[in-house]
Amino acid sequence: MSTVPLPPDYYERREPPRPRRNWKRIAAWIAGGLMILIAVFFIGIVALIHNNEFRQYLLRIAHTKLSETVGIQLKMRDFSVHLSGLSPAVDMYDVVIDGAPPYETPPLLKVDHLSVGIQIVSLLQQQWYLKDIVIDHPVARVFVGPNGDTNLPTTKNSNQQTSVFDLGVRHVMLGQGEVYYNDQKSALDADLHNFQFQSTFDPAPKRYSGGLSYTDGKIHFQNLNPLVHSLEAEFEATPDRFTLTRSLLTSGASQFSLAARLHDYVQPNVTATYQASLDTGELRQVLKDATLPVGVVKLAGSAKFESDPKRPLLDTLSVDGNLSSAGLQIHTTTIHTLIRDISARYLLQRGDAEVRDLRAALLGGGMNGSFKMHDVTGAQVSELHATLHNIALASIQALINPQAMKDFRLTGTTNANVDAKWRKAFDTLTARTDATAVGALYARPATNRPPPQPSVPINASVHADYSASGQTVTFNRSSIRAGQ
Repeated sequence: MSTVPLPPDYYERREPPRPRRNWKRIAAWIAGGLMILIAVFFIGIVALIHNNEFRQYLLRIAHTKLSETVGIQLKMRDFSVHLSGLSPAVDMYDVVIDGAPPYETPPLLKVDHLSVGIQIVSLLQQQWYLKDIVIDHPVARVFVGPNGDTNLPTTKNSNQQTSVFDLGVRHVMLGQGEVYYNDQKSALDADLHNFQFQSTFDPAPKRYSGGLSYTDGKIHFQNLNPLVHSLEAEFEATPDRFTLTRSLLTSGASQFSLAARLHDYVQPNVTATYQASLDTGELRQVLKDATLPVGVVKLAGSAKFESDPKRPLLDTLSVDGNLSSAGLQIHTTTIHTLIRDISARYLLQRGDAEVRDLRAALLGGGMNGSFKMHDVTGAQVSELHATLHNIALASIQALINPQAMKDFRLTGTTNANVDAKWRKAFDTLTARTDATAVGALYARPATNRPPPQPSVPINASVHADYSASGQTVTFNRSSIRAGQ
């Protein structure tokens, strides 16, 4: 037997050597390198942002771009950027927007601190939204010059149209705001302090909801006393509707509450309900008008507005409500009296004003009446109808000539119907009255004790017409009988 090895079998295939898995190692190195580059990139950005000279450079670029594209002169002292995952935030300090010339100073708006937070949903799909906007101590100053020029800058038109509902700001907070308004043309000043505003956004229905309030608000017009007031309001807004769910304006003892709904921002359709309690004594002090009565007047009703550029404003506005007052005191240099139990219904429709069912207790008796004015903004054709019943003659005497009551006293009552018409001014007034009076005239003795019997009986029937243009009074079938 030979020990020489047999020749190889050429038909037997050898197993090829296994390839080395170097591609996994290469991919790992590439991924690690990219992560290091990204980390270095972000570290470099953060380092640059925290560099004062680089921040000032960015501020100069932002100021130039805003001025060129929008037309607003915006400046800020400094800013900082905070990164928290996919929620970066920018804090800006001492933000200033200059007013339009020639009223650049003081600035139109100054904000101590402005923070804007962004939530990134997807980097690949470029989806993001504004998460938070916080405005601390904004001070706005609006100025109107004697020629009507304002410090409001004229913004440049932009080809991009972005709705605030598309931005979807999730939360807005404004605190310690101040607003100053000075209109030299109409001598109007307004200051609002502790201005607060907050808003949240619900992305599903694209709805904003929030509130607005301020205290110690002052409105000063010409030579009148300032009107000090405060405001609280809550609202909801969608792309096609705005709802004022609640609002309350308070000034001293006076209050005015309003709830309203607006449809269609382009051609508004507004419906509203309101309630008011007005202290006319406070209004008397603000207006510096001693002839205004003193008391509390309550109003309640509804209003509707339908925008129509082809019609006058008052033709598109309708108001319906009720007025009431427990009593109004009239104190002037010549008149001192009290009117009680006042009530009326008022309407404004299609440019016409009307007061219906006017009732009041006065001068010991009562009054019913109505008033109409056709075409309030134009012809102003007015009609007044009033009925006086059981008015005490003694009250009329005390109202007209109280000094005469020392010598004699009237007793009895009078009834009267009054119809009046005029057009715009009272110099076109024409009036007719039908009145009757039954009473007596007493002479006052020195002891101030009334005599047992009337000294002079009075019985009068008056039918008269008055014309303001001719300043004439015409009597018809009138008589006044005194004595037996």
